Amino acid sequence: MKISLPSWCHHPLLLNMKSRILLYFLYKKCTTIAVAVVILLSLYFSLANLAGVYNGLVVSSDSLDDSRNLRESIDDDLKPIVSFANLSWTESSIIFNRIERTGSRTLIRVMERLGKKYNFSTIASDDWALKYMDIEDQKAFVHDVNKQATPFVYERSVHYVHFPRFGSKQPSWISLIRDPLRRIISLYYFKRYGDIGTRPNASDTSSKPSFDDCVLKNQPECSLKNVFRVIPFFCGQSAGCRVPNKWALETAKKNVLENFKLVGVLEELNTTFQVLEALIPQYFHGASRVYKAIVSSGVVDQFKSFPGDPPSEQALTKMKGRLALEYEFYEFVKERLGTLKQQMEIE
Repeated sequence: MKISLPSWCHHPLLLNMKSRILLYFLYKKCTTIAVAVVILLSLYFSLANLAGVYNGLVVSSDSLDDSRNLRESIDDDLKPIVSFANLSWTESSIIFNRIERTGSRTLIRVMERLGKKYNFSTIASDDWALKYMDIEDQKAFVHDVNKQATPFVYERSVHYVHFPRFGSKQPSWISLIRDPLRRIISLYYFKRYGDIGTRPNASDTSSKPSFDDCVLKNQPECSLKNVFRVIPFFCGQSAGCRVPNKWALETAKKNVLENFKLVGVLEELNTTFQVLEALIPQYFHGASRVYKAIVSSGVVDQFKSFPGDPPSEQALTKMKGRLALEYEFYEFVKERLGTLKQQMEIE
């Protein structure tokens, strides 16, 4: 039988008989085979495309994960240090030794806001009157501090207590002081009229003795013994810390250097917060921004005492003489704050 093939089948590469028979079969069955091939090819490419899409989705998912991880990494770099897992006991407990009319309420407001952000507690002592104590009261104070769940800031107005004396580790002590004369004047009028926030209608100070009267008449409240008030907070519990003398001054300086993480200054409050951020970032990262926000809100103005009658130069001169030791301590603390700022390269 003679096989009839199309002319294109006579190509030299297709001259052998087997090839011709195969081509003839394909030619005759082209419709069925073509359909089958098209279906197979369609299935093949469909599966290939699906595989490609899947791979693309995996790559896309990986890319999203990489992007997310990068973003989280950047966020972590910007976050303050807030984990206390690797900190020692002393770094996770702070005592704020609070002194009247030195800006303590402002600092407490800042710490309360930061505590909500960084999960530390601000604990106020129930005892504000007992500043110097016998041994048993000191032990009770140490116990009360140590029983708190860390991390925390414990605030109390107390003369310095040396925790190691009672077999306890030392917490980090901080405090604030102020220009001695300004503090005394503020305290004098605060006792009589409160402040703007608590007694907004008490601005008439004419009915009570002025600061001049207190100083020039040498009334007990303005005597040398009774204006020696800040140094004992840093000197300690010894009886010698409560009377004006050089030993008390030098002991207070020594404790500031050895046992206080920082003593800030109200007149240098911006610097104080900057140094606290550098020294104790777990608590104070961002403190400067929080402080500025509080000032902008007008809250700090509510803490100010009514100024009363302006003191005379004679009264100021006399009182400065009585505050000589306090001024020496104040200048010492200011100088130390400036040194820390310089060492930490804070602008």
